[in-house]
Amino acid sequence: MHPIRRTGRELDPDRVPDCYNRSVLLRPSTLLHSPAPDSRARSWRSLPVLGLSFAARRHWSLLLFATVALSLALSVGVALTMRPWCDEAWFASPAYNLLRHGFMGTTILDPHGFVFAPVVEGLDKFTYWIMPGYIFFQVACYKIAGFSLFSMRAISLGWAAVALGAWFIIVDRLTENRNLALLAVFLLATEEHFVLSAATARMDMMCAALSLASGAAYLYLHANMTRAVLAASSLAALAIFTHPNGIIGLGTVAFFALLFDRHRLSGMLVLRGAAPTVILASLWGLYILRDPHSFVSQMQGQAQLPHRLGLSVDLVKDLLQEVNRYVATYGLDSGSPLFLLRIVFYSYVVSFFAILFAARLRQLPGAVPLLGLAAGVNIFLTGQQKGWYYLVFILPPLTALLALFMNWLWRRSLPAKWIVCLYLFVVVGLNLGVLGARVYHDTYRNRFLPAVDYLRRNVSPGDLIVASGEMAFSLGFDGQVVDNARLGTTSPRAPDYIVMETFYSEFWQPWLKENEPTTYEEMTELLWNSYDLKYDQTHDPYRTWGIYDEPYKIFKRRKPEEH
Repeated sequence: MHPIRRTGRELDPDRVPDCYNRSVLLRPSTLLHSPAPDSRARSWRSLPVLGLSFAARRHWSLLLFATVALSLALSVGVALTMRPWCDEAWFASPAYNLLRHGFMGTTILDPHGFVFAPVVEGLDKFTYWIMPGYIFFQVACYKIAGFSLFSMRAISLGWAAVALGAWFIIVDRLTENRNLALLAVFLLATEEHFVLSAATARMDMMCAALSLASGAAYLYLHANMTRAVLAASSLAALAIFTHPNGIIGLGTVAFFALLFDRHRLSGMLVLRGAAPTVILASLWGLYILRDPHSFVSQMQGQAQLPHRLGLSVDLVKDLLQEVNRYVATYGLDSGSPLFLLRIVFYSYVVSFFAILFAARLRQLPGAVPLLGLAAGVNIFLTGQQKGWYYLVFILPPLTALLALFMNWLWRRSLPAKWIVCLYLFVVVGLNLGVLGARVYHDTYRNRFLPAVDYLRRNVSPGDLIVASGEMAFSLGFDGQVVDNARLGTTSPRAPDYIVMETFYSEFWQPWLKENEPTTYEEMTELLWNSYDLKYDQTHDPYRTWGIYDEPYKIFKRRKPEEH
């Protein structure tokens, strides 16, 4: 269908160069692929995709709504049963302080207890180490829904719906096939890591949704370049000031503009596109000027994180190291309980390389842009941390390529149709099975709440607790709980309680042992000579499945006469 007619606007001939004819303006993908001889044979109404009936294909909006609803239902289930973790508390602290106390400091983190830097100055007064967009959006939401772990996670849920809607528009515009777009969105909506990201109180889903929305806005409005550039660049700028990975959104818009509309670009359009980012950067700069020294200290601390901006000149080596991101998340390491998810990972790899190397597949509408997006995002992520939470940026193009490949196979023969149906059942079934297991495992009620209950029964009002930041969601963000990876050895006050959990025992301590052996020895001596183990979940009946549900251990400082 005509993209301009969908929006109820008429084409302004003054905005379109003479080199563009009516057929070119039908869709962006027509710039790369000439129309098929029989346009009716290519229309989305006449192509059976995965056995959808004609009636169902007419009601694609209902199917899209049902897909988004299914994804959100899965995410809500995970959000209600997954125990919180330190990142969620770290990102909640500045928003909480801005809402309750009028300043934007990260007080949950001890300035002397950040694992990768001995001192991060100004952390308790100003927050420069994360971008401000997510903080301000949290404050707006908390004014409406109140502050809690689940209201914070609901922010990601809402942005997940935006991401799915935006991705549908992108795939629909690129492939000229709404059924294929629905399949791509369904694969993304039921992907375990997308659902997990939607249930997690981090800024990644918001950033990814804004990035996808910027690309969707450009494709939807590209007949009017001024509107397209202003809308897309504004959304991309918001993504950048939510998380630096928002550069992916800006890169997506630039990619689409060069691929489809390079002859319509001008210097004025580029300046207009840069304006939103410049404006937001200026406002952020005014906040930085309040304490430039703390800004430098916090940026230096962030730069010490492993694999942060680690892209080298050896691109092949970087790409091979990028595999580490998928090793644990898709069960590629031997003995992983998630080993069946390898099938999901391998399906992405097979579809990507099949479309990359098969000329017939590359000629399919949308294949080249989707390949470009997948390759570009993956190259960008090679210089970033290897956490699972960044998968939300690469999963949209990967799932779309898989949908494109499956749709192509579906048209080959009857046996191919059975193979596609079986494979779709297996891939979606595996993702849903893992999500169901997460909900059933319920780390929130089986591990987090019992540890919190012990502290509530035994901690006095003036006691200081050193613990991973998530404890503050139940014990408060006003100073009793402080996250200190060095267990207070470099801080002026010794904690009364120390709570050991996964990040302390599996990540922070091993890193300090290798990079700061003296600090590690002091921590070990302090813990075993000055504290007694009072609470231990190691021998409870709850079964530990992985490192993210390992037991809590709570130590209490001995009184002077007990030494």
